[in-house]
Amino acid sequence: MRRERDERRVPPRPSGYDSSSSSSSRAPRVDTPIEIRRLSSLAGLFRGEDVCGAVCFYGNELLISTNSTEESQFIGDILDYLSEVARQAPTFYNGIFEAKNINEFLEQKSEMIKRSEGTFLNKYKNLSRGKHSSYYKDLRKYIRKVTDSIIKCYLPIKDDATKYEEGALSKQILNILRSKRYQFIKGSERVHAELKILEYILRQHNNLERRIDTLHIGVSKQCCDNCYKLIDSVNEVILERYEYRLVDVRSSHGAAFRAGVPGFMIRENDIIDERIRQEIENRFLSKINGARSEKRTIEAALSRNSKPSVTGEEQLHRKSPSPIPDFYGLPRKFSLERLVEKYHERRERSEVLIERVEDKEESREGREVKGKDVGEEKVVMAGKRKREEPDTSTKDKSKEQWEQRVRSERDNKGKEKSSGLGS
Repeated sequence: MRRERDERRVPPRPSGYDSSSSSSSRAPRVDTPIEIRRLSSLAGLFRGEDVCGAVCFYGNELLISTNSTEESQFIGDILDYLSEVARQAPTFYNGIFEAKNINEFLEQKSEMIKRSEGTFLNKYKNLSRGKHSSYYKDLRKYIRKVTDSIIKCYLPIKDDATKYEEGALSKQILNILRSKRYQFIKGSERVHAELKILEYILRQHNNLERRIDTLHIGVSKQCCDNCYKLIDSVNEVILERYEYRLVDVRSSHGAAFRAGVPGFMIRENDIIDERIRQEIENRFLSKINGARSEKRTIEAALSRNSKPSVTGEEQLHRKSPSPIPDFYGLPRKFSLERLVEKYHERRERSEVLIERVEDKEESREGREVKGKDVGEEKVVMAGKRKREEPDTSTKDKSKEQWEQRVRSERDNKGKEKSSGLGS
């Protein structure tokens, strides 16, 4: 099968993420970066009435999958809501530096968004009854946290790192949500949601020698043992051959749930090189069997169903300690009140500086005018003195002429006397 080079741009791996956090729930607790938790919340949103949902931002679109092969109206409605929030978010903080009370300001700004949120929740109020009642309780929490992350993209600070610490989504992800660029991955029957997304990525990124930043797949629940170990096997083979990890998932609850074989592990599909596929299968069977050799095929291994199983509560991700926000846009890492105070302090200093500059300009202009007046006065006085002084040039000239005349007369008398003596 001919494989063309995949030129698709891939968003960077979230900063601060440690792949070691993708471990069993029985492992010691590792703090999960907030951007990874938000992907889990997104996956929880898109799950809807299905058992499990998964999402991944790949290239310039959002990949969505559930354990179902059909896209529900619920997914379209969630995307409409998130797109509307993304359009309103740029103006959310407008006017905050003139606000007298920050909490009241944020609460008023949140009201319009809460109305859209309420409209959506009322449409699916039927989920609050029956087997989906526990999901409906979590739905409001997912909506609030994802909405807050969209709004915090526009926190009135320049430092993007601080925004991300507050849970803000990247501008690239925000643009994807605003424009609703997404792909629903139908996949095959019985294949779990996260494996459908992995298959799509392997189909697109068909030149495994070309390294890309590790992609994170957000899953609404912790992965079952089957999915987790298969994803781990894929990563190990790629890491050993090409020195990078292709995908990461958050964690596993440790119990195995029966699953269908994903397309990339079926030889006839020719999605990945056969030698790599075989390596992945061998690695996976080794993880499943341990020292035994009970499961000889991938079909048999993926058909495992743990007994006793885990409860629905145990399948969920560890709960975040952060409460559901009463209103949107309030940071936890820094104080908006202090930010506003600093803004006014800088503004006052700027105004004082402007006043000082203006005073200096006026003083300089005054000195220039005074200097000009003094210069003109000097010129006038010099002219006056010149007019008042007597003109001695004529007197000196007359004296010189008189002296010449006296000398001339003296010379003439001497000549006359000389001529008389001679006669």
